[in-house]
Amino acid sequence: MQYLILCAFSFDSLKKISNFEADYKRTERYGRFKKENERRHE
Repeated sequence: MQYLILCAFSFDSLKKISNFEADYKRTERYGRFKKENERRHE
């Protein structure tokens, strides 16, 4: 029973970590895209 809870917890943390990584990559890409646009407008 304890093992099951541990598994669920680690799975939840893994999900959170992957979400964080996806968000980070998205913001990184967005930042780069924004910089390109600013350069174009100059």
